[in-house]
Amino acid sequence: MASRRVTLLAGRVLLVSVLALPRVVWAEPSAAQKETARNLMAEGRELREQRDLPGALARFQAAHAIMGVPTTGFELARAQADLKLLVEARTTIRQILATPAQAGEPEPFQEARSKAEALDAELEPRIASLHFVLHGAEPGKLVRLTVDGEVVAPAAVDMPFRLNPGEHKIEASAAHASAANSVTVAEHDTIDVVLDFEPDAKPPARTPSDAPSEADDGPPPLLYVAGGVAAAGLVVGTITGVMAGSKKHAAQAGCRDQQCPPSTWADLDSAHSLATVSTVGFIVAGVSIGVGVGSWLFSSSKPSPASIRAHVSVSHGVSSLDLTGSF
Repeated sequence: MASRRVTLLAGRVLLVSVLALPRVVWAEPSAAQKETARNLMAEGRELREQRDLPGALARFQAAHAIMGVPTTGFELARAQADLKLLVEARTTIRQILATPAQAGEPEPFQEARSKAEALDAELEPRIASLHFVLHGAEPGKLVRLTVDGEVVAPAAVDMPFRLNPGEHKIEASAAHASAANSVTVAEHDTIDVVLDFEPDAKPPARTPSDAPSEADDGPPPLLYVAGGVAAAGLVVGTITGVMAGSKKHAAQAGCRDQQCPPSTWADLDSAHSLATVSTVGFIVAGVSIGVGVGSWLFSSSKPSPASIRAHVSVSHGVSSLDLTGSF
């Protein structure tokens, strides 16, 4: 039992000792990395003297990524400020000042911290601000506002938005409306950005007069019925007509000098009946086509399907054919 307690105590002491080690031990650059960083710093200063500010910024960024010490951080912040990246420069300075000073750290580190504080005080008033003025947006209905694509927190829309000097694009959207504006702001400036919301394009609302009619919905139902009847009439008329011709031709083969013996009478009667049926079929087809066309042309009157009635009757006698219909 006693040995177990000693083991646990020793483990706790070891853990506390490990956690108490300075963080730099875990991120200590190698000799090669330090040499690379020193060379990058020298190149950065030379490019800055040549006014190649983007090139200098790239070298200082790389050096600071390797070392992460106050000296590299200050040079990076200074390069950012030279390019009017004031917001980014203050962010870098905040990181430098947030790193606690280590006992016995080199004097250049202490000087870099002091220079960073002075630069921070210089940059703070140079940062520009925007104040958003929303016209046409219902209170509390703002959905999204962006500055150069960066979303502004809804709670901060009514507050001054601090940013780098230069040209900026602002876009906003609310319920069924949107707005956009572009502004150019100088250092130290605070300007109002007016956003006039305009309704988004959308289809006009339907009115009672725009309500779809039967004509808008397609052909009236009666047209389909009439079309079916017409097709059936054409089929019946064609088939019976061919059959009537065949019967008549067979009967005429047995007639002499327009005299037909009793043996041909059956064919003659069949030919006459089939011809009558054929005629009726074609008439029904024609009437149905007329009904269908009429229903299409006069469908604007919107008759209900239940009120539509069509009646066709055909009667024939020995020498006459009667057709009656009502619609």
